[in-house]
Amino acid sequence: AAHRMKASVEGLLTLARADAGTLVLKRERVDLRKLLEETAAMLGPLALERRVAVTVSAEAATVEGDPDRLREVLANLLSNAIRYNREGGRVEATLQAAGGEVVLTVADTGVGIPEKDRPHIFERFYRVDPARSREAGGTGLGLSIAKWVVEAHGGTISFTSREGEGTTFVVRLPAGGT
Repeated sequence: AAHRMKASVEGLLTLARADAGTLVLKRERVDLRKLLEETAAMLGPLALERRVAVTVSAEAATVEGDPDRLREVLANLLSNAIRYNREGGRVEATLQAAGGEVVLTVADTGVGIPEKDRPHIFERFYRVDPARSREAGGTGLGLSIAKWVVEAHGGTISFTSREGEGTTFVVRLPAGGT
């Protein structure tokens, strides 16, 4: 409960600072492939516990941005893909650089997002299944924060989902920092 409360407060502070325009992003060259590989490795114990196989296929990709905030996006997308997967499921994270942009895809073989919930997925505190989210440690803020971070970096985030088959998130960021 204390961990969940701390995560909620930190998430709320992040969003409040973003809304007020007082959250300053660092701007530096970020090796997104390295960040993705490190984040996937950090979440390895969670994947092992949930018996979910995580694979990363990443090209060299550099963006101009805040490494801590971008790591937050990666951790959110990967941890959600692991938590809301099925035992024996898979998560595939790919990173490609082409046409002046970097494209991150996180696809899972999980439970998917019901159609009625899809329009609300990036709303603050929105949970597809509140009981399941609470059990998994979710606060309902992760995707809201991810969306803000991606957009603050000049990018977009979108998803497709099929109930009972899985969800794929796609993040597009301007390439840079070369």
